[in-house]
Amino acid sequence: MQFPGFSSPASSGSGAPNALSSLLGAFLWLQTVQHIFVPYGPARCVSIGVLIIYLIITFPLTSTAARRIFAACLIISCGLLAVGSDPGQLYNGFDFALTFMAFLPSISMVRMLFKVVPSLVSLGDDIREISPDNRKRATLVLSNALGAIMSIGAFAAIAPLFNRVENPLERRQAGLTMMRGAALAMLWTPFTVGMGFASSNFPDVPLWKIMAVGFCISAFTIIFSLRNANRRDMSSVFGILRKLFLPITGSTATLVIANLVTGMSSLKLIILLVPPLSILFVFLASKDRRAAFASVGHSLWSDLGLMGNEMLLFVGSITMGALLSTNPHFLGLLNHLGLSEMPPYLIFPVFALGLIACAVIGLHASIIGPLVVAVYSGLNGQLSPFAAIILLLFGWSNASMLSVSSLGVAIITRSFSVNLRDVVWGENLLFALKLGAFLSASYAVLNLFGIQ
Repeated sequence: MQFPGFSSPASSGSGAPNALSSLLGAFLWLQTVQHIFVPYGPARCVSIGVLIIYLIITFPLTSTAARRIFAACLIISCGLLAVGSDPGQLYNGFDFALTFMAFLPSISMVRMLFKVVPSLVSLGDDIREISPDNRKRATLVLSNALGAIMSIGAFAAIAPLFNRVENPLERRQAGLTMMRGAALAMLWTPFTVGMGFASSNFPDVPLWKIMAVGFCISAFTIIFSLRNANRRDMSSVFGILRKLFLPITGSTATLVIANLVTGMSSLKLIILLVPPLSILFVFLASKDRRAAFASVGHSLWSDLGLMGNEMLLFVGSITMGALLSTNPHFLGLLNHLGLSEMPPYLIFPVFALGLIACAVIGLHASIIGPLVVAVYSGLNGQLSPFAAIILLLFGWSNASMLSVSSLGVAIITRSFSVNLRDVVWGENLLFALKLGAFLSASYAVLNLFGIQ
């Protein structure tokens, strides 16, 4: 199933990779896997040097937005170092960012399955058969289900529904609904950068607990939106969901069990488990295995050289966040604001509102994530790690559907002719505010019973 008109999942820049960038990407992938099993400081320092070379080589392929965000992070980081941040956090920032050199190709392998496995390829034809009357509801449900595996690739999979729709209002509604569905998926799926970032920064919180709560929030929101839907009218949508049921439940169950057994974060587990499981799935489900493996190998080699856009963002934002978390002036500002003196049930809604504001002013998700960790570190334990994770995922999902720096926003505005003002200030902002209020009220009730 080809997705014409959509960027590669691995990069939002333009152009083609060269052999050297793909080779360096493969080296960094393998070294990260080695580092998970046998951490070795000198090898990691070499990899940081290789990562810098990789970023230089791939810089011409990065987007203008990524360069601007990186430049802002670089300027802020220099300022933080000048006013007291621990220089040792530079290594920690690069070390953590390097992990994504193995995470991103693993996620790409999952998305490639939709191009080579017949049962998944046929989803495109199934989607086209959905009647016009059911498109909006189908868009919300399918963007959530597909977004759990494909992230913004779900936009491309659902787009055929609206290829022949000329009504600009319906196309606009479809684009905005699609963003809400994919954003809700980020609250529970382990196959996103946001979940990987969250579970790595809060390793003591079990993955199953994060996913269960996030899934309940997502399911409640979707079920509420379908309250007037006719079950018979939705039968075609449920038929598509049945095809996705086994891949989604099987993969998530495997990760949850592995997390319980090993205690590893979802980030590391995806790096270690997804590639071999994807290869096994292709072997078992493909009719022409040689052609399927050739397609996966070619796409993967290309993606290894096209991760500069994302890595530029991660290196800049994660390093900035690490420096921010140790900066005495930043921590002093938090104390001056009095957040750490508020009760938890007030901190949560203030935090949630601040995250929505961050998305509205255009901050990228890769900046919002480290910012949540930095602010949490200055709250002196007033919020539990689990509450911080929910806020981090909430902020990440808001950035994906509201921030002008989001690749998803760029795709929707271009492909569905949605005005940028409607994206940032329209019904999706109202949706974010309602969801934030729901989460805050739920947390306040739980807090009354001593549950954090």
